[in-house]
Amino acid sequence: MDLELNRSSHSLGGTVTGNKKIEEKFEALANRIEELTKLINMKTERIAVKQKMMEERQEDTAQDTQKKFISLMARHGDLPKVEFKIQEMIERHNQVVRMFENRLTQMKRVIDEQNMQLLKTAAEFDEARREISRLKRL
Repeated sequence: MDLELNRSSHSLGGTVTGNKKIEEKFEALANRIEELTKLINMKTERIAVKQKMMEERQEDTAQDTQKKFISLMARHGDLPKVEFKIQEMIERHNQVVRMFENRLTQMKRVIDEQNMQLLKTAAEFDEARREISRLKRL
């Protein structure tokens, strides 16, 4: 029985020492968990900051794309106006060319009439010379 008491007291003493070791391990584990929690919190904060930066970049890119799209649509909307203006300019140019051609045709007619009149006058002048020559001979 002494042996049993001795074993019991020894196991009780061992239990106290065992409890102390368990407490130390528990304490170390608690410290490790606390460190890991802090580390996870820091990493989570960094990820949150990076996510926020990415969201801001995405928003900036979306706004920039929207501005470019609006600008492109505005240019596309201006194309019919520009085409209309170009068409008007072409029509005015064609009108000026037609007017020039008409004036050129009129000038050719006047020149032809003047040439005919000049030839007629030259013929009359030659006839008058001949008549004067004939009259001088008489």
